[in-house]
Amino acid sequence: MPTPASINANFFDNVPRNIPIYVPSGSVDAYRAAPVWQEFQITPIPEVTFNSQGGSAVPPQILAPDANAKAVKPADPAKSGGYSFCGWYTSTSYAAEWNFNNVVTGHITLYAKWMLDKITVTYKCVGVGCNPDFGNKPVEVPRYP
Repeated sequence: MPTPASINANFFDNVPRNIPIYVPSGSVDAYRAAPVWQEFQITPIPEVTFNSQGGSAVPPQILAPDANAKAVKPADPAKSGGYSFCGWYTSTSYAAEWNFNNVVTGHITLYAKWMLDKITVTYKCVGVGCNPDFGNKPVEVPRYP
């Protein structure tokens, strides 16, 4: 955890205590615990990190600390092996797709969802009455829409 800035306790004597002090989200607890900062509103800087789940890297976004901070939808990442990008989600359960019109108030991580473009299935013909013309041939199956 990053350590808060070390300052003299009377440095803020003439500064109102009701103003927000914006700090990186990973530092919020440290700032709130430091005696010199306890009278201030320690507020995390809104930021979005993108976990591409094995796809190409997507840089994080540090947003302006205001009531309307919104992330900008980045370019779709790429993933080798025949995958198509299906969107950014708030968890790896992929229950809720992120809406880039949503306001970001702290740190969030968005997760890429991927779908295979197609899979190859090989039917193996075994047993009595088996038609050898049907079995042992790979068949490409398109992904489910």
